[in-house]
This record gives sequence, structure tokens and C-alpha cells, in this order.
Amino acid sequence: MAGRKGPGMVKRPKRAKIITTKKVVVSFDMCSSSRILQDLHSHDNIGQMKELLLTMNKFLKEEAEALGYEIYKFTGDGWILLFPSSTDGDEMMGFLKRLSLCFVRGLLPIKERLDVTPKIIGLTFGVDKGKLIRFEMMDKVEYVGRAINVACRLQDAVKRKNGSSPQYKVMVSKTARADLKLKLSKYAGEKKAARLRNISPRFECYQLRVLPKPPVKVKTVRG
Repeated sequence: MAGRKGPGMVKRPKRAKIITTKKVVVSFDMCSSSRILQDLHSHDNIGQMKELLLTMNKFLKEEAEALGYEIYKFTGDGWILLFPSSTDGDEMMGFLKRLSLCFVRGLLPIKERLDVTPKIIGLTFGVDKGKLIRFEMMDKVEYVGRAINVACRLQDAVKRKNGSSPQYKVMVSKTARADLKLKLSKYAGEKKAARLRNISPRFECYQLRVLPKPPVKVKTVRG
């Protein structure tokens, strides 16, 4: 009879439930992390990097409760965060500033143990907004979607477009910037065109500054 299972019949696994959701994707990582790790490892101080990452992870968990974002993935020297589509742009930038200051403070004991402090040291960010597909794989929640790829590529483009001073800058896609209502004048913003691998040779975006530019030290000459 139809619907009756005979002996030896294999039970089909349930199909994974697929959900489409819209998110603001924030990707960030550290500049010069490989050099820092190599220096720390050579003096058996690798535990200092562990402490920094644990400090940042604790900060991210605490902020997530207030801002409602999901800590999606740790990338080795950074994270991918998924914010609600209704996220306020100024609130997001305020969060990036607090995160950067958390990193600056956590970096202090590491700097004391480095033979040579890299010239480029800090965080870089990429932001996009779009639809993601949410599903479960190997008992973990995963996401796929163009917005994740774009945010990660933008974060990498910050380093390529800014030479010796990419730290504490964020590249935001044109779509995300419009939806987040980010004012260029408020964050020393400027329009850019970035080459994003496998996405676009000239991707329209905006670069904003998360932390203010440090003042230039002027040497005084005594007469």
C-alpha cells in the first residue's frame, strides 16, 4: 500500500530548512597580524595574542546583547558580524569606534613585547547589506550570500587602497551607505571605486574613518 514502509527501506533524511533573511554584514580584521604573531611566537609570547582575542570576543558578546547582531564567524584575526536590517548607521559607527578602542587598549601589552612594532597596525572594516540564505550544516548555522562576499572584499580593499595608513577605516557599499543614512561629512567620508575580485572591477563604495586621524607630531627646534 502507498505510504507504508516495507522491510529494508531506508528512511530519507529531512530536508534542511532554508530561510532567506536581510542583514547588514560587517567584516573586520587586524592589520599586520602575521608579523605580530611571528614576533610573539619567536619569544614564546603567543599567549598575549590569545588574551587580546578573548578580550575582543568578550566585548563582542556584551555589545551583541544591546545591538542585536549575530557573531557569525571568527576568521583567525577578525570576525564577521550580522546586524539586523533595521540597524541605525550612526549606532553601527559608534560600535565600530568602541570596538577599535577596545583593540587599542588590548594591544598595549603586546606592543611591549614586540621587537619591532609594525608601521601598519589596527583594524580595517568592510560593510554591505543584502539578502542571505540561512541554513544548518554539520549542526551549525551557516549563511551564504553576496553581501558577505562584498563586505569581506571591501574590508580587504581598505588595505589595498590606503597604502601605509588603512587602519581604522571602513569601506561601505553604495547600497549600504544609503540604507544606513551615513553622512560623509560626519566621518571624513569620500567616494571610492574599488576592484573587488570576482565581483566588480570598479565597485562603487564610500570610505569612512572610524577613529579620528592622529595628530602629526611636530618637532620643535630650540634656538
